[in-house]
Amino acid sequence: ALTVVKVFSMKIFLASVIAASSVVAFTPSKDPNMNGEYFISKTPGAPGDFPTNFKDFPGGVEYFDVYHGPITSLYSEVWWTNTANDIPKEIVDRFDGKVMAIVGMESDQVRKTPEGDVSVPINMAYNHHHDTAVVGKGTKLVEMEMDDPRVDYENKKYIRLSRNRAWAPIEHTPSVQGVPTSAMFSTGNGGEYRRSFHAYAPPFAQMVESPNQFAGSPMQIDTWNRDKMNISGGSPFVPGPLPKHSLAPPNAVYSGLLECPLTSRIEKIYDGGNGGFNDTFSAEIFSCSTDNVQHKCTSVVGNASDCFTSARQIDGLSNATFSTKTVNDDGTPAGCSITVDASGASPSVAVTYNTNSKSDVCCGSGASDEVGGTATSLVTFGLTVSGSKDLATITMSGPATVWFGVGFGTTLMADLPYAITVEGNTGNVTERKLGNHEAGSVLTKSVAVQSNTVVDGVRTVVLTRALKGATKDHYSFNSTVLSLDFINAIGAGATFAYHKSSTAASLNLWPTAAGQHVCVCMHAARPFGQGSGLIKYLPTGETVGFKAGRCSPEPREDLLVNRNPTCDLRTYVGGLSTCHHGWSLLDAEQEIPWQDQPLVYYKKFRVYFQEYNASFHKQIRRNDWGIAADGDHAEYDVPQCAPGTPVAECNHTIQGTWKPIPGKGTTHIVSAHFHCHAPTCLMMELWNNDTGKLLCREVPLYGGSGTIDERRFDEEGYIAQPPCMWGRAEDGLEAPPLISNVTIKVVSVTNNTYGHHGEMALPEMGLVDL
Repeated sequence: ALTVVKVFSMKIFLASVIAASSVVAFTPSKDPNMNGEYFISKTPGAPGDFPTNFKDFPGGVEYFDVYHGPITSLYSEVWWTNTANDIPKEIVDRFDGKVMAIVGMESDQVRKTPEGDVSVPINMAYNHHHDTAVVGKGTKLVEMEMDDPRVDYENKKYIRLSRNRAWAPIEHTPSVQGVPTSAMFSTGNGGEYRRSFHAYAPPFAQMVESPNQFAGSPMQIDTWNRDKMNISGGSPFVPGPLPKHSLAPPNAVYSGLLECPLTSRIEKIYDGGNGGFNDTFSAEIFSCSTDNVQHKCTSVVGNASDCFTSARQIDGLSNATFSTKTVNDDGTPAGCSITVDASGASPSVAVTYNTNSKSDVCCGSGASDEVGGTATSLVTFGLTVSGSKDLATITMSGPATVWFGVGFGTTLMADLPYAITVEGNTGNVTERKLGNHEAGSVLTKSVAVQSNTVVDGVRTVVLTRALKGATKDHYSFNSTVLSLDFINAIGAGATFAYHKSSTAASLNLWPTAAGQHVCVCMHAARPFGQGSGLIKYLPTGETVGFKAGRCSPEPREDLLVNRNPTCDLRTYVGGLSTCHHGWSLLDAEQEIPWQDQPLVYYKKFRVYFQEYNASFHKQIRRNDWGIAADGDHAEYDVPQCAPGTPVAECNHTIQGTWKPIPGKGTTHIVSAHFHCHAPTCLMMELWNNDTGKLLCREVPLYGGSGTIDERRFDEEGYIAQPPCMWGRAEDGLEAPPLISNVTIKVVSVTNNTYGHHGEMALPEMGLVDL
């Protein structure tokens, strides 16, 4: 498969004139805000009002504008990738060896037109989140896995990337002034980002020595109905096609795509093979003559009754006839085992439960280590695997006049499997590594053709080869494996080409020697919250990990006790884990519409800064205090309230209680941005749980309600989130509260007239040591 990487540029423009001299005077801006009026959530002890126009910022600010892009997307597509570009030479020279104190930021999403920038409505291009950074010459951004120990997870010093990766600042030359050489920004950074006030009150700031790059990774979802909505704004929202797991009601003012519903383009792959909440059972044999390997089931069936019942649940034995017996002897494996006679029209299975727990007989001992079986699908596929002979015998039967083939150890072409194809008419045999719905490449021959016959229009080939693949692209067989997934296809013509028909199937293998015992092993279902595995995007074969323990027990969170679906892969039906760069959020059977009408636009940032004053400015650090699943994702599902409940009473509440900064210290809060999602977020609160004092309450401002003054940012159903700020009384603010060793409580309230996937409850905090 080919991965298309979109490389794009980022243009940075200075917004204030820099004098052509070696020393540039600080010149406070008098320009109005880029996005209009802002609001803040006043804390209970604030004596006044902090100015939210940057031209009135205490001490003054300068700024520069940054364009990320172009972002190019089709309807239903997720766009989430990273970029970095040099800051212009004038800024680099001005701050080379000096420190920039960054105090605020504004952002928008725009199309560039001959008439100037035109904002792209959030209900057409939804900003799920963006992470940005100003990077100095002493730091390099390095892409790595999110669980890499170099990622400073606690202090949020990284940029989130698609597919559980991070872009982390690695400092190679520390600052001579003892300040950071990079600054990360990701507060109020979702759908609320354009009209949420992003600033630190004096004297707080993020410092960067010798800044020379601006970097970012926005996550966008294309929800634009090209037929019904004007991209320049002003038209009411009209949904486009939605997948079946979308929870958006008919005529909703938002797209169900923005909640990242699970689609049929996704396969969930479960660790341990158990995708349910009941114990499962499998037939297994072991390499009995090999030392230092497992010779018995990890989990055994505990009694005869369960043994006789579980044997009937084993794959491949649904049409078998069964006999049962209980013994106590040294000649059969301990616990539950079966012998299978597959020579007849249907298997005959003898089930034995041996109560002698001290028996050391290994399943697979006392007989040949050869297993075999046959499955009939589009192609009849037989396989015998002998460990002692180091020999795999492969039998394939299909139409004599057209090509047919089998791909080994997979259910998807996207896995790029090893395959054997047989040409029509000639019967020529070829080994291949398949592409993703492509012919792939021909491999070095490793099979020997033992026979190639045609009877009544059916060609049968018998092949042999060694168990270990000749190269890494050849499949390797194992005589202790009792099942094999495979794909098979037949063509429309004699020469190998795109298939006429294809499907996936499974082959069960049993010992070929009579009376050889196969153990019945139990696979205990994991408790709720421990279901883990992979999210697989079928069109490309990409996989993303889904870990166990995403949700914490009470009192840290209450999702686990309430069995919220987002806690466990087995119940997961949508959210950030199913939303990655280049993925479509429509079902596989839905064609992506408007493919000739890509949406092209840019992210625009305005960065406000001051000249650093070591005796005044104080460095902040960042923490995320989420109360939902998966750390800084802090996502959860909002369950729908009971039918008939009045809208005003349809409220869903979650909460968490813990000490985010344990131990004695001097850490104080200076800012709080409570990240939650439209159209369900109603309120979030932060409490000092030791004293019962409310520290911050944030109630979002909804578009279409008359509270947003800029029409271009007033899309119905979308939000602005006024943050809480602390600072100096002379600036109208309450003094920063001490948070070291304080037990806090975070509460999030949503409307649940309808259900929602992927809601978030994520306080994004600015902290400082005073």
